[in-house]
Amino acid sequence: MTAPNPLQHLWRYAIVGIFLVLVLLVGGASNLLAPVMIEGPTPPVRITIPPGSTGGEIAGILADKDLIKSEFLFGLLIRWQGVAGELQAGEYEFTPTMSPREIIKELLRGNTVEDYIRVTIPEGYTILQMADLFTQKGFDGEKFLTWVQNGDFAYEFIPNLQEGADYRLEGYLFPDTYYFSPAEGEEGIIKRMLQRFEEITIPRIREQAGKLNMSLHELVTLASIIEREALLEEEKPVISGVFHKRLQKGMKLQSCATIQYILGEPKVHLSTADTRIPSPYNTYLHAGLPPGPIGAPGEDSLLAAADPEENKYLYFCAKENGSHTFSITLAEHNRAKGQNRQ
Repeated sequence: MTAPNPLQHLWRYAIVGIFLVLVLLVGGASNLLAPVMIEGPTPPVRITIPPGSTGGEIAGILADKDLIKSEFLFGLLIRWQGVAGELQAGEYEFTPTMSPREIIKELLRGNTVEDYIRVTIPEGYTILQMADLFTQKGFDGEKFLTWVQNGDFAYEFIPNLQEGADYRLEGYLFPDTYYFSPAEGEEGIIKRMLQRFEEITIPRIREQAGKLNMSLHELVTLASIIEREALLEEEKPVISGVFHKRLQKGMKLQSCATIQYILGEPKVHLSTADTRIPSPYNTYLHAGLPPGPIGAPGEDSLLAAADPEENKYLYFCAKENGSHTFSITLAEHNRAKGQNRQ
């Protein structure tokens, strides 16, 4: 009979001990992630989440107001859910009977009190559309445009105004949902949007732009065209592949989106005269990219421009449902246009 190995017993005890510690920790964590108060009269507590706050900073603000039991576990919960970058700034009212998970939901929804103005910039919006939107929200659209053209903003990615370009910051004010304080003013608004562009865009596409032998400005310009051409997210890399191939071959992009930008308003069907408008943005007349972006590309369009799908297509045309038919030859493209218009 083989004598028992004492090390086997030690490992068993260690495993059981670790398991018990985990059980105790989970139980403690569950209690610490419960509401501070279960019931009773609980007047709302008003807090302010400054723009750009990290998950840890938000946890500290909530802990200081006795709205959560554990600042550490609240921060861990945010990281575990993967929502640290999605929590909205603004002024909120919470009660001690709310659980940390309920508080996070409110921060994700951006259900703020009225001291901050919520502004959602849609993807593809131009500088002029943004100015109109800010005017509707109570800001000064004309001052916004003045700061766009003349403001001195310390971001090295901002290009010099290209010859023929309309607005220096076109394409660089990141489309997103923001909470602006009236006290920030138009200059502060632009700084926030440029900061968001830098956070979202620069780490992900700058290196890829070099690999594609393109400048960052060229890549952002192409992304803005993709944004306006593609309604379906899954088609953006395909359209990007078409444009990259046409650029490589020295073909004109012939993008309807650039004509729409020149016209300044949507038009369902472009005329031949539209495609002959003398403008540096007219990609039917001029080869290569226009002098600058034609709107604010979202993250998906920027990534599509930086990582085009490898395909053989050189043409695409829109269908009534917003999707596209892709073609390799001009003959195929002409047939597709005839079918799509029926």
